Amino acid sequence: MSEPELHAQKVACRGYVFDNFTLDLDRGCLWRAGQEVKLRYKSFEALKYLVERSGRVVGKEEMMRALWPDAFVTDDSLVQCLIDARRALGDDAQRYVKTVPRRGYLFNAPVRESGLSAPGAPSHSDAAQVEAASAAFEKQEHNEENTRPEDVERNNTQSATSGQSLSRRRSNSAILPAVIIAALLLAGLAGALIWRSSRPRPVKTVAEVRSIAVLPFRSIDAGSGDEYLGLGMADDLITRLSNLRHVTVRPTSAVRKYVGEANPPNLVAAGQDLNVESVLEGSIRRSGERIRVTVQLVNVRDGAPLWAEKFDEKFTDILSVQDAVAEHVSQALLLQLTSAERMLLTKRYTNNLEAYQHYIKGRYHLTRRTESDYQKCIDHFQQAIKLDRRYAPAYAGLADVYNIMGLYVFALSSPREAFPKAKEAAGEALKIDSELGEAHSALAFAKLNYDWDWPEVEREFKRAIDLKPDDGNLQHYYSHYWMAMDQGGKSLAASRRALELGQFDLVPVNAHLGWHYLYSHDYERAIEQLLKTIELDPNFVTSYLYLGFAYEQKGMIDAAIAEFSKAVAISSDGRRPVMEAALGHAYAVAGKRAEAQRVLDELKEASQRRFISPYGIALIYAGLGEKDQAFAWLNRACDERDNWLNYLKVEPRLDPLRSDARFTVLLRRVGLSP
Repeated sequence: MSEPELHAQKVACRGYVFDNFTLDLDRGCLWRAGQEVKLRYKSFEALKYLVERSGRVVGKEEMMRALWPDAFVTDDSLVQCLIDARRALGDDAQRYVKTVPRRGYLFNAPVRESGLSAPGAPSHSDAAQVEAASAAFEKQEHNEENTRPEDVERNNTQSATSGQSLSRRRSNSAILPAVIIAALLLAGLAGALIWRSSRPRPVKTVAEVRSIAVLPFRSIDAGSGDEYLGLGMADDLITRLSNLRHVTVRPTSAVRKYVGEANPPNLVAAGQDLNVESVLEGSIRRSGERIRVTVQLVNVRDGAPLWAEKFDEKFTDILSVQDAVAEHVSQALLLQLTSAERMLLTKRYTNNLEAYQHYIKGRYHLTRRTESDYQKCIDHFQQAIKLDRRYAPAYAGLADVYNIMGLYVFALSSPREAFPKAKEAAGEALKIDSELGEAHSALAFAKLNYDWDWPEVEREFKRAIDLKPDDGNLQHYYSHYWMAMDQGGKSLAASRRALELGQFDLVPVNAHLGWHYLYSHDYERAIEQLLKTIELDPNFVTSYLYLGFAYEQKGMIDAAIAEFSKAVAISSDGRRPVMEAALGHAYAVAGKRAEAQRVLDELKEASQRRFISPYGIALIYAGLGEKDQAFAWLNRACDERDNWLNYLKVEPRLDPLRSDARFTVLLRRVGLSP
């Protein structure tokens, strides 16, 4: 088949032809010399709207009402569609689609209709009637939502103008008998209904968009040092939107992997990865004392923009920009807010810009997960509090840092130093705002790892979850509580809920599931899960630690030693003692007493300079069969409130000690006796 014949076959469709382009109404695409040119749905509709009104200037407002009858958008959305259309039209785009200053847009090329007289297809006059019937159907649905009378009149006028424009292009001006016209109108209406039913529909109700991810805003100016501001703005919006019960919002922990990206991510792919129906992304550009923030909200289903806006303000007005963005997003999602939700949406925790900057810098460093960054977190949160003593989220952020530093896996600080500070900071936040979910979450975590008042721990978790029902972090922590209670089924349910919410980095949540199987004594599944996790990220040290535990319990001591050795090799300085203690226990169980003793000596020597978990030393003595020393160090761990002791009921490495009466006393001290 020749090229002309192939082209003719491809464009044998209902549509509009100009030069070597065909706007294909059947397929909803644009052809150029027989080759399809990709166009998004809304960009195709924008081009189609102009082509059908060739020779007439079309105003922006008219086009926006026609293209987005059920959604709130700004003219940025229309501009983006026309940019896409012009890109598809190539070098001559400006000749086809002209911008008429202060008036609108003009399609300036001769247009003829294609394929509309083919057998089974409507004639030229049919096309006008089909379009009019479709417009009437759209207008009828829109009018059901109490359209104002003046809007109805304006739309009727536009429909009449559209009909006249199409009528002028008809090749046959003869007047058909009334019976034929009526039949054609009915056929046209049926055709319009069928054609309309196959079209993608714009988002109309909150029932269709119930989840959103706010990506870290990108800094346009390379090397500006504003990365912290991009994450901070996202974190602020996430906090505000999380107060709305009708929409699920992914937390900062889920989106932090997008921090520092210079180019806009693929929003549809990001939304699918985060399992949400809409994605908010934005960019920041600073110039002296001014800042420009560009934001768009995109529907993941079809990539169509739901809302877009630019804010060009003084940098000192950045808090007002965040207020406006939060309000516009709720409007774009068509959320029906209660008065309480509206108040929370626009609530500011501080009006002190300098305090706010310290706060978002603290949150930025918290995502980086290094010992030096944690110290920077503390400094920034304390500076924020110093500047504004009523800044509740800054206290909650401070509590988060102390909780991490006292946790056994990190052991960056003694639990007796870290967790009381976390409780105090969370308490201060709750004095200022008793409904701050982040503060209740931090308090629940501190109580879990320090107080050992288990009924109170459960109450605080329930209170936090009531305020933040879709927070995967809370479900993760809650699974730890249930494991401490030796309730494996409930622990697994919470672990799966955390995974279901998709709010963690994929690797840590998979490693956590391996931890769950380990303490549930399901070692085969633990090994399988942890091997999968290592495939995802070979540098995530905790996976090797838990895998070594599982191999050890399976009697695969050499494999366990190999995994612990890997963990030691890739650990940062802060986490290495935990990995070394695990290796020392494996040496002891393997009968390698000299190696185990060497690890013991190194840990004791290091304890003169920094906090070393007494629990890890106790385990090495337990592996060596030295029970007196093991219990002495376990009691020291109890004095230190070492949170490894949370799992006394389920820790398999302590099984050789369980028959000793001293173990029952230890359980009683930790509040875990019957």
